[in-house]
This record gives sequence, C-alpha cells and structure tokens, in this order.
Amino acid sequence: MWNCRQVEERAGDLLDRRLRMGERFGLWAHLAVCPDCRAWLRQMRATVAMLRALPPEPPAPETEARLREAFRARRPG
Repeated sequence: MWNCRQVEERAGDLLDRRLRMGERFGLWAHLAVCPDCRAWLRQMRATVAMLRALPPEPPAPETEARLREAFRARRPG
C-alpha cells in the first residue's frame, strides 16, 4: 500500500494512465483508507479537466522573440 507522499508524487502518472497494474492496486488501497488523498485526487482531476478545456493561447510576441533568439544562439556552426 502506498503512503500520502507517494500518491502526491505519482498522481501525474495515475492521471496520464502510466501506472502498471500492481502500482494501481497499491494506490487504490491507499485511497480506500485515506479521505485526504481522495479529496486531493478529486481536486487534481478537476484542475486537469479545467486546463484541458481551455482554448490554446498563442505565445506573447516577446516570448516568441526570446525563443527565436535562444534557438539562434544554440544553432550549430
């Protein structure tokens, strides 16, 4: 069974479905007995859903210019 810290550290893997079956069982066993982690995971899922629902926003012009300059500076030769 996992502990609260492990749930926090691996929540991204859970939400992205990158946990193996045995890891999922350990996580779900912890969630069965830890209401704080269940609430935290619900909040994480809601946050991810809200972020995914946002429309893509183009980068600010100054950001784009800084990225171009950084790529030019790293160009080989």
